[in-house]
Amino acid sequence: MILDDDAVRKLIRRCRDEDPAATEDEVAAFLNIKILQLRNSPTRNMVGMLLSAVPAYFAKPATELAKYRQQKAEERAKHLQIAREVLEDPESSPESREWVQDFVANGEGK
Repeated sequence: MILDDDAVRKLIRRCRDEDPAATEDEVAAFLNIKILQLRNSPTRNMVGMLLSAVPAYFAKPATELAKYRQQKAEERAKHLQIAREVLEDPESSPESREWVQDFVANGEGK
């Protein structure tokens, strides 16, 4: 099964209709979860099913989305702490310092 560009745009729009703060990464994460859940399903219209099922993760009360966002925030905080430790340690390897630079350059340190 392949989602074409139109289906992807529609999916993102529907998710953002439920929660305007929905990110593409969040939509992709819940899309993956739903695909795995439905992979053995006899559903004939998988794209249609995904277009209705994935936005439900973003509808209030959106408890799974809240858990996902909390988990990502905790991961980011942990990585930031590691990055600080690497920068503060004069014996940090060049590879470790490069990881910190990549981490910050990719916007993950926000």
